[in-house]
Amino acid sequence: MQSLPLVPGSARFVGVRRPACATGLLRHKTPQASQQPEEAAKLLSSLSESEEQFPPWSFHFQHNERYLEWTDSAQEQLLKLHISEKLDLDLTEVTMRLRDLDLLLPDLVQRLPRLKADLLLKLLSNTEVTGSKLLALKSSLPRADIQNLASRFPMLLTDYSVEELVEKTDELRKHLPGVDLDDLVEREPMVFKADMTKVLADVQRLLGRNVDPVKYFATYPRQVIDMQQGGLHSSAETGADHIS
Repeated sequence: MQSLPLVPGSARFVGVRRPACATGLLRHKTPQASQQPEEAAKLLSSLSESEEQFPPWSFHFQHNERYLEWTDSAQEQLLKLHISEKLDLDLTEVTMRLRDLDLLLPDLVQRLPRLKADLLLKLLSNTEVTGSKLLALKSSLPRADIQNLASRFPMLLTDYSVEELVEKTDELRKHLPGVDLDDLVEREPMVFKADMTKVLADVQRLLGRNVDPVKYFATYPRQVIDMQQGGLHSSAETGADHIS
């Protein structure tokens, strides 16, 4: 087949990939304005005949997989589908619950693509209960930044009931008289997981009777808490025990 030059202004062919026999059209220079109208008409006629010989489905584009990228948006969609299946909810309801959670814990939802699916399932299974737990923490620790605390350590919302959160803060106040509990919990949320009776006894045993175990613990909570007793690695060390 004879290679023909590309006719300027032929918008119908823009972006169309021609078969090999027509690729010669792209290798010729654009015709000069001095070309006769008859020649342009012949070119258009030849192009039309070429197009008829090759049906639309014979045109194709090559896609290189190395340019594919796993985005946060794709991860979010997978999480939504997983939650929808596990909670037996449609995607619209899942999206609405995520919006509710975003109002409660915006810092946590911003990291949605990296959250563990099991954690998100617990938080979304009942957003009203999640909100009640936040209110309980705010009532018990009024000067603490509860949203930030719960975003860093969401196990407070998944591992405890409302009643248990209140009981635990009351227990901490009992064992740590005179200590700024709001500040302590913000610095080391793992105090909720610690057996304070044993922790304070260990401080006394190891450092002697000349050391006030309560003051020492309030000053160095991360060094004192036994990670095995707490059940998790220190939140200060991991920074994100809830992120996959």
